[in-house]
Amino acid sequence: MTNRPYSLLVVDDTEMNRDLLSRRLRKNGYHVALAANGLDALTQLRDAEFDLILLDIMMPVMDGYQVLETVKADGKLRHIPVIMITALEEMDSVVRCIEMGAEDYLPKPFNPVLLQARINASLEKKRAYDTEQYYRRQIEEHNSQLEERVQQQVKEISSAQLATIFAMSKLAESRDTDTGQHLERVREYCKVLALHLAKTEKYADHIDARFVDDIFAASPLHDIGKVGVPDHILQKPGRLTAEERETMKTHTTLGADTLRAVRRRAKIT
Repeated sequence: MTNRPYSLLVVDDTEMNRDLLSRRLRKNGYHVALAANGLDALTQLRDAEFDLILLDIMMPVMDGYQVLETVKADGKLRHIPVIMITALEEMDSVVRCIEMGAEDYLPKPFNPVLLQARINASLEKKRAYDTEQYYRRQIEEHNSQLEERVQQQVKEISSAQLATIFAMSKLAESRDTDTGQHLERVREYCKVLALHLAKTEKYADHIDARFVDDIFAASPLHDIGKVGVPDHILQKPGRLTAEERETMKTHTTLGADTLRAVRRRAKIT
């Protein structure tokens, strides 16, 4: 918001009226621009910023009705208050203009007290609009900055979570000397398979980019249960006995129980 002088546009095809209004308005501290017809007024409205329009009804080239209709239909101009300039015998026209969106009217000949009162009322409406828009922009900017910070924090948390997941998986893998780059291969396989399935009619509605990212991140946990398998079985160089094989199989349920416990804990906290 600024403290610049209010800028008014006087639109009247009568030079005497324009001169009379401009002198009074400038004396009261307003910046005043003049237009002799509606077409000239619209050109100025699109080239400069105005706080109020004083608009005559009966004009050549483009009359006040056409100008008012154009202004109120334009998203960038409709918030500018419009005071119609009219002769006393044109009251039916004034009613029509008010229905079209004009804020007020000013009868000829101009009464200085009435002129200032109606200008003040219309400018107060404009001031309220400008204040609302200013704070709305401030709120939108604040929300945008807040959203960016939240997204950054989520990104940082997600990166930390992914690192933790992979570290846990690598810890389990480190106890099994035969796996090599098993975790890296598995998550790449899962990603490739998910991308392929996403192109099929059956799964296209279920697999999106988020699903692919999630399965890529989570797949290394498939062997996390091996941390609960005794070393003499996990690292046995030869064939496993039937009993040892059954113990080895428990790594799947151990892993599932561990992940369920983590999930429950996450929901509690």
